[in-house]
Amino acid sequence: MYCINAVLLIQNVLPNIATHMIFTGIDREISGELKSQVGVYKSSTNEFPKPEDNSGIFMAVDSSQKVGYHHAIYCSKRMQYQLMMSKIMGTIQPLSKQALFESYKKFSTYESCFQYLRLLKEQNGVRNEIYLSKVIDSRRCTPASISILVYQRRVTVTGDYNSFAPTYEKTYTPIPIEVKADIAVKVEDLVLPRHSIIFSNKMITRALVWYQGEMQVIQQCGKDQPAWYLITNLTEKPSKNLAWALRQYNEIAGKNEMLLGKSELPIKSNLKKLSRTNSDLEDPHYKIVKLVRRSRSTQRVNGVLVKKSQCHNYQKKSLRSSLRNRLFPLKGDSVD
Repeated sequence: MYCINAVLLIQNVLPNIATHMIFTGIDREISGELKSQVGVYKSSTNEFPKPEDNSGIFMAVDSSQKVGYHHAIYCSKRMQYQLMMSKIMGTIQPLSKQALFESYKKFSTYESCFQYLRLLKEQNGVRNEIYLSKVIDSRRCTPASISILVYQRRVTVTGDYNSFAPTYEKTYTPIPIEVKADIAVKVEDLVLPRHSIIFSNKMITRALVWYQGEMQVIQQCGKDQPAWYLITNLTEKPSKNLAWALRQYNEIAGKNEMLLGKSELPIKSNLKKLSRTNSDLEDPHYKIVKLVRRSRSTQRVNGVLVKKSQCHNYQKKSLRSSLRNRLFPLKGDSVD
């Protein structure tokens, strides 16, 4: 049995932001290796699509249309991610990285920031470095605008606290402007406002944030001094651990729901009775899954973004929890 977890963010506070649906799944290749999949689609209806009864796909869906995050699970007996998505979304294709990035750029004055950095470069010359702390204090640039310029390969960020910006392999054309990250950047200064959600269990706390035009996963590594590090990779599709994170969130915070066909969704079924009618372990019809059905309002993510190797600087009372996390890592942490 293969399943896809989906997330829909209904957001009417900021009307200029297109509502997106995110679908994630984990396929098993012929070699037996697990491969994460992710696709982001535009939503014009503020609701999850529901494939027809004869599609072979059964689902549990949060159908409410309140502001906040909503979840859905789609499962099939044999279909893997790509085939399931063709039946769920039809001919609609996922948004490209560039299209997603364009929506992120609307919230940053990155062009004026670039002009300011270029002016500093001309004034400072070759030897003098441009420090992030001074650039931020000038209020001519934000961390988000600098990260956009890095994505466009017009600026490079070095230094101890450069984890907020994507890094690329060196090319034959050097990037002329270099900013040295001498301070840690606040998460809230990077991510889109009112787009984040936090979930936790006894071992860890993670957050889903919208950054660089895509959903990313960050993990908390300090409580006395809140700090976070990236689980996903800014230079790649953030499929690594995103599928696991969404699945785990439903398992942690969700309640029992039954996988049903489209025509059955409005029916309040007797879970115990119907679950006994299907003894095929691979057939998803009437199977019980965990789903977060209530909408979750977005949250602020307090703290700074650092490298995982820097977490010890932010750990005091949370050290014991950190040790447990290293001894008992999440299952998805090794999935590419």
